[in-house]
Amino acid sequence: MRTTRVKLLTLTLGACWISASSMAAITATSDDFSTNTETYPNWISVGTTNTEFNYDGTTDGDYDDGDPASKLAYTPGMTLTGDGISDLDGSDGGLRLNTLDAVQGNEAIGLTLAGTLSESNTISFTGSVYNDNSSFCPFNAQLWNLTDNSLLAESGNITVDAIGHVAYTPKSFDVSYVVTAADEGDTLQIRFLENANSTARDIYVDNFSVTSTPPVPPDPGLQVLEWNFNSDADPIAEDNPNYDYTSDQTYVGSNAVANTLAFRGGSGGTDYLLKDKGTGHEKSLLFRTINPQGNDVGIYIQKMDFRQGGLNTTNQTKVSWSFDILGSDSAGDVVPSNWTVRVNYANYSPNINTSDAWFNTNNSVLAQTFDFVDDDATWTTVTGSYTIAIDDAGTFGGIQIRNPKGQGAYTSADGVYLDNIQITIQTIEPDLTGLFDDWAAGYSLTGTNATSTANPDGDALNNLYEYALGGNPTNANDTGYATMLNSGDDGGTNWFYYVHPENNTAAKSGLNYTLNSDENLVVAPGWTNAVYEVLGTAEDFYADGFNAVTNRISTEGKSQEFIKLQIDGL
Repeated sequence: MRTTRVKLLTLTLGACWISASSMAAITATSDDFSTNTETYPNWISVGTTNTEFNYDGTTDGDYDDGDPASKLAYTPGMTLTGDGISDLDGSDGGLRLNTLDAVQGNEAIGLTLAGTLSESNTISFTGSVYNDNSSFCPFNAQLWNLTDNSLLAESGNITVDAIGHVAYTPKSFDVSYVVTAADEGDTLQIRFLENANSTARDIYVDNFSVTSTPPVPPDPGLQVLEWNFNSDADPIAEDNPNYDYTSDQTYVGSNAVANTLAFRGGSGGTDYLLKDKGTGHEKSLLFRTINPQGNDVGIYIQKMDFRQGGLNTTNQTKVSWSFDILGSDSAGDVVPSNWTVRVNYANYSPNINTSDAWFNTNNSVLAQTFDFVDDDATWTTVTGSYTIAIDDAGTFGGIQIRNPKGQGAYTSADGVYLDNIQITIQTIEPDLTGLFDDWAAGYSLTGTNATSTANPDGDALNNLYEYALGGNPTNANDTGYATMLNSGDDGGTNWFYYVHPENNTAAKSGLNYTLNSDENLVVAPGWTNAVYEVLGTAEDFYADGFNAVTNRISTEGKSQEFIKLQIDGL
């Protein structure tokens, strides 16, 4: 490994950090009431009238034979035990709200939860209830903002039949709420509110669970676009040979909205219709042209951002497609072979076009050819993908699906059906293996000599560094392009300049070049990441596609320092 030593001034780094307290989200809470704690002291009466509640150990009505999925309807003489959560040995229980007045909605019990509400979190309040009484039991399960004294969400009325009723069965409830900004930091309470006008109608809570789940952030490196045409009318366009399906108008080119699906026909009649093609293809796009057409006939997905907000600058972008296609031919004009999918991926101009010419220029590639069946009955699913190298994607791109060039003449009865179009744009980690393997094979390296850590020519650099710096792994006298060192003053600050080569292809695939520093090669702590600036990259500065990367390190206040180039990624 090449190491460049430079005697500089001693570097002392200081670091600072700022801590900030944050409120804890609602604490996940659950109970199956299998332990008798008598009055359950953390529960309180929160109704207009003071409410009596206690542990219910009889639980004849609490049953599902240990399996929540197989609750049975009651029949006289049935033994009713178990909630499927606690055991079935007689210790199972519940919490009973014993109504004492006959006013509907007067009595309720509540449990205040630890933690506070967090904006955008989803509160999930679930559980099950039963009935040990001879009268039916109606109630509501509620989520309550105790700070603001306001109802957030409730289950609606839940009625559990009397235990002797032939249709008796325990019931489950499920209440959820997405916390708003107005709730941030507030206290949450769960409640059970009686909803009957009789003292005989009690509430029996078998088990409950409360969780607070943060939202799943959207993956900035993943976008899925889909068109299945099922929600559209028939026909979708009349006398419109160049049609923007997304906005339902004539295609508007550079003013099109993002991710526009467009059709390029060219006839004076109806080019696009929706037809029912049976199960799985209830609505499908019939694409046809009446008169002989030019080369631009096809399907276009336009104004796509393959950089995904700039992520392509550090990772590769994989664009994948899937669609179903069916030939409907009565006059033999449909050619079902050698159809193509082209990708335009490095365009930065909003002036995109539905034209074959545009997809044969501007960094476009022929990504796939495919065949399908032309019998008006057999659907073919076409899938494919293309991986865009690091920093090669543009802010405007597209996909073209079209017939063989120059074969666009269909009769009015002929055409091609398309359905279930799906496009996925995904940021992926770069794969260096293929590029490095090709490089090693180019020098006829095999076996262990072809690995990144091998050093077949016995010089100072292993294969990884030879690959990264332009060296020859079979010639000890060729270690690649040399680094360039210099020093100078800029604005009154003294700088040390370190210029190193960079493999253009490897860099776009994720190979990492960094500078490490050490104040003393004998005394710990050893090599660490250097504090330096990357001033710029001169692309193709060297021959064979190698860039020159200029870095600088301040020498102010330092007595000595050693610098080396660190390369990794394979």
